[in-house]
Amino acid sequence: ESFNIPSKITELGYNFNNCPLIRKITIPSTVSSLTAVFGDCGTIDEFIISDGETPLSTNGWFAHNTLIKTVYQGRNCTNIGFESKEVESLTIGDCVTEISYAMYINTPLQEVTFGKSLAKIGSRAFKGTKLKEINLPESLTELENEAFDYCALLESFNIPSKITELGYNFN
Repeated sequence: ESFNIPSKITELGYNFNNCPLIRKITIPSTVSSLTAVFGDCGTIDEFIISDGETPLSTNGWFAHNTLIKTVYQGRNCTNIGFESKEVESLTIGDCVTEISYAMYINTPLQEVTFGKSLAKIGSRAFKGTKLKEINLPESLTELENEAFDYCALLESFNIPSKITELGYNFN
């Protein structure tokens, strides 16, 4: 049920699709690229992107038709969009400085905890989520356009004092 990728692996391509028994996945800091992985895996309770300096990117779809409930993002990620429509809880680690474009768009995300190094949230990163409360870290300086648009359940949010670019948000 738990799947740990060995630390000597640096790339995954066209692997681990149709694996309905996997409930927990840990991507080590050595992996820098995912291509068409973890599709049609049923429900994954916990998806962990380990802390690290090397950004993680995807080429092609990622977790297509797979329900992921809890995500820990421990490093910067590019070109990853969680296609899962079940992401409910997210923790952003302290190594993450940027959340990329449309990373969690239209997921039913209800809870997010931001790490203390986050400086930028990309356009549409959390658009259409079910967040009720947003506590942005003081490290945040840039909030791109539509990062939190169409969050219909949003009741409260803070704007950190270091914000220099707010963009068009909270519509």
